[in-house]
Amino acid sequence: MNLEISKSGYQWTVITSNLSAFLASIALIWLAYQLGIENDTYFFNWIICLFGAILGWGVGLLVSPSSKTEKEQFSGLTKTISAFLSGYILSKLDRVIENLLESDKIFQELFLIKIALFLTAFFITVIIVFINRRYFLNVMKYKEQSSNDDP
Repeated sequence: MNLEISKSGYQWTVITSNLSAFLASIALIWLAYQLGIENDTYFFNWIICLFGAILGWGVGLLVSPSSKTEKEQFSGLTKTISAFLSGYILSKLDRVIENLLESDKIFQELFLIKIALFLTAFFITVIIVFINRRYFLNVMKYKEQSSNDDP
């Protein structure tokens, strides 16, 4: 590791990012509850957020391998997933979009809210996993190396 890691303030990037993600997650949980009170769908909203977070966790891991071994392992997995997505999912996507546009469901407020909850949870988790794996692990490696170099 080089000295740039300790001088660049990555520690503060990790701390502020984790704190921001924690606060955003609390707000998301509260918002999911508030949006579901009227029609008793808050539990369903939480499941949507949880699914978005779990999927974001997996994507965050794939985009930020912490070692060469992980990079090689993830490379094969990424190719398999992208082949599946480009093949099967995209071939079915036009039917889904066509049905949504015909029934006007895509423009319903509740549908858009559920998509927003999912995407918010997804991106919060992807960002946090990426930052922690990229920066926190590097800071820890640097500190470990520095303590080993001291006499």
